[in-house]
Amino acid sequence: MSSLVADWLHGCQVTIKPVIDLNTDLLPVDAYEIPRPMRERMFLKRPGSDFPFSTSTGPHLDLDHSDPYRPGRTGQTRENNLGPEARPEHRVITHGLWNRRQPEPGTVLFRAPYGRVFLVNSTGAHDLGEGPFAHHIWQAAAPTHD
Repeated sequence: MSSLVADWLHGCQVTIKPVIDLNTDLLPVDAYEIPRPMRERMFLKRPGSDFPFSTSTGPHLDLDHSDPYRPGRTGQTRENNLGPEARPEHRVITHGLWNRRQPEPGTVLFRAPYGRVFLVNSTGAHDLGEGPFAHHIWQAAAPTHD
């Protein structure tokens, strides 16, 4: 069998990579920097930007901490605290124009500068408006710290 595969691939450049189990989360790390295995898993699980109505995809996206990184706290860099975004999207969040909360992995809430709330998940972006319902959803997703 191996000689048959070798014949098929003769003259080809092949890279063999290990299988990545997407059902088992990696352990959190204490550093701000995202380890390569965690980065690879994130882009396999969520290849597109989390920002509402974004069409950006690919491993060139930034991975940003949903709950901002604070030096000295352990385990902040973990899959359920990271989200992919294009650089301009990342900047409007970092500079406080938009706010973001990730109540669970792959479900992200965004609040626009004027209070409108958007829910983004695997089914797309959903405009929740800016009324009492949107406000309650936003408040319910507030991060809790131990």
